[in-house]
Amino acid sequence: MKTMWAVAAIVLLLVCGNSYGQEPATHYYNHRYVRNTMLPPDCVELAADSPSQGFYRTPPKERPADVPPTYVLVRVFVQDGQFIGWIYMEADVARFLHGQPIHRAMMPASR
Repeated sequence: MKTMWAVAAIVLLLVCGNSYGQEPATHYYNHRYVRNTMLPPDCVELAADSPSQGFYRTPPKERPADVPPTYVLVRVFVQDGQFIGWIYMEADVARFLHGQPIHRAMMPASR
């Protein structure tokens, strides 16, 4: 079930994604992010119109039991560069938000 949600999120990111500054990439769970290739790989940028709640204030000391091993801990910033917290995000989604290629295994088969 979690893999299906990850695939759906990646497909939405691919369909709605755009270059930095043009428009938000898409929703990822309850938030919207923009693609920003200038950020370090462990950082993502929250869209200006996205809620800034629901993030860890400090990084968790241990990975929560319900977080899949394919998720990575990333720092979240708003568009003015202010740090707002930490969140676990699918690694392929974080790579996509940095303009990096994602694994072909996560892509849906073309018909």
